Amino acid sequence: RIRGMPALQHDGDINGFGTWLVYLPAQRITVALLRNSDHNTPNLDLIGRRMGAFAAGKSYPAVVPVAVSAADLKAYEGVYSQGAVTRTLRVTDGKLVSQRSGGSTVVLTPLGQDRFVVGNDLAQIQFQRNAAGQAMGQVFYPDGDDQGPAEPLPRTGDVPQRPDMALDAT
Repeated sequence: RIRGMPALQHDGDINGFGTWLVYLPAQRITVALLRNSDHNTPNLDLIGRRMGAFAAGKSYPAVVPVAVSAADLKAYEGVYSQGAVTRTLRVTDGKLVSQRSGGSTVVLTPLGQDRFVVGNDLAQIQFQRNAAGQAMGQVFYPDGDDQGPAEPLPRTGDVPQRPDMALDAT
C-alpha cells in the first residue's frame, strides 16, 4: 500500500544494478526505477513511493523537524517490544536513536506532538503516554501515516545500561 492505495511492487539488486517497480491498479499508475550502483543509495523504495504518491495526487507531506532538547528526548528512552519485534531507544549525542532487534541504529527526527520520522525514510513512530505523561508505548507506521499498517509496541522496560569503557594505556 502507498498512502492507503493498493499497490503491487517488486524490487531487486544484483552486481551493481538495482530495480524497483510499483503499480497502483486503481489509479493505473506505474513507477519503474533503475539504478547502476554497488550501494543501496539512492533508496529506490523511498523515491518510488514518493513518486507514486505524487502521481496519484496524494503526496507525502514534507518532513519539518522541530527542536527537542536531549533532556526531553530522555522521556522516550526504553525498550518497546511485542512478540519478536523489539526496539531499544536511547539518547546518543543529543539525538534519539532506535535500534531494532539485531539491527543498526537509526536516528529518530522529532516532528512534534510525540511523533518522529525514522531515519531518512517515510516510516514514523507515534508515542503513547499514560495519564502521568510517561511514554508507555509507540505505534510504528511503515508508510509514514495512519492509513497503512501499524505495529503497536508497548514499553516493556528501561534501556539496558552500557558498561563504562576505558582504554588501558598499558
